[in-house]
Amino acid sequence: MNTTFQSKFRDAFTEYGIPIPPAIRILYSEGTFTLLDDSRDAVFQSMLEAEQEISQHLHQVFDSMRNERQTALCNAMKALTSGRRSPTINAFLQEFEGVQAAVQISMWFDGNQLEIQEYSNEGWIALKIEDAFIAAW
Repeated sequence: MNTTFQSKFRDAFTEYGIPIPPAIRILYSEGTFTLLDDSRDAVFQSMLEAEQEISQHLHQVFDSMRNERQTALCNAMKALTSGRRSPTINAFLQEFEGVQAAVQISMWFDGNQLEIQEYSNEGWIALKIEDAFIAAW
């Protein structure tokens, strides 16, 4: 995430009177952003409606992160099987992909730092990259 966007993002929160800290967690589902269990969500929604540049950039960031995560998962599966295929390997890959594919992605923002995270059985963690998928194998 570039620092210019972070600065605009922080400034928009200030302009709309959304106090940070405490940190916020932005969820993205079905084209809609929400602040997770946060009383500041209504003002956040107003901000997004008025600040289309920020809303569009958030859409781009979330779409890009989903794509990067999916690419990392595919690359990890290829690396782990070294290109070998068999009915047993294919079945295992399908199961592995199913377990690893469906996750909730969020953006955590504390006023200074932005992090893209995903929800796992351990709670919110850094968005997985290829090495994390290989380690999960």
